[in-house]
Amino acid sequence: MSNVDIQKVGTDFIVINDKLSGLVTITTEDLSEQNLSNNFIYKVCPNGEILNAGSENKIDEKLKKKAVRNSKEILSDKLIEDGFEEIPENLTKLELTKILEFSQNKIVKNNKYSRMFPFSVEKTDNYDLKVILLMYNGSNNESEINEFPFKLKDANDNVLIVGLIDINKKISPYKIGICEVLIEKAKLSKQLPDLTTWTITFEMA
Repeated sequence: MSNVDIQKVGTDFIVINDKLSGLVTITTEDLSEQNLSNNFIYKVCPNGEILNAGSENKIDEKLKKKAVRNSKEILSDKLIEDGFEEIPENLTKLELTKILEFSQNKIVKNNKYSRMFPFSVEKTDNYDLKVILLMYNGSNNESEINEFPFKLKDANDNVLIVGLIDINKKISPYKIGICEVLIEKAKLSKQLPDLTTWTITFEMA
């Protein structure tokens, strides 16, 4: 006997954007555990998941928790699942999306090799530079990075800065750390660099 055979079928409400959309007949584990004389409200959450709101229109804790989750929280959870240790709250939804895509396509995980990956370089409103580096720790031990050799070139091959930069990051074994570095414009060789393309290498000269 299949799971479908032993499940009960009943009439349920579907609520979309807090408005009753209509009645549907569905087979669910929720219904198999409830009395068929009861109707149950289902609600579409922001991530597209449909959850049972509980009998007598009482929204359970699971629904409350899911309903208030935004896309940034969902992306942060996906990054944690992908091996990231900590997600800075100041990152935008677009940055989180691109970091996840970069990680899935370019970072080889579960190996014994540690590596630093250049991810992005952007100008701030004050014309400083915000640099994001992604560090995979392939060691069995926690990795602590304080200063790191760094060289940045702009689209015209101008060296904007070279030397040690402060990272101050601890990364657990087999985890990925998001390292944010702010480079003040006063330290740059050019005040208005062309960053349509850029090159980062980890060297001192």
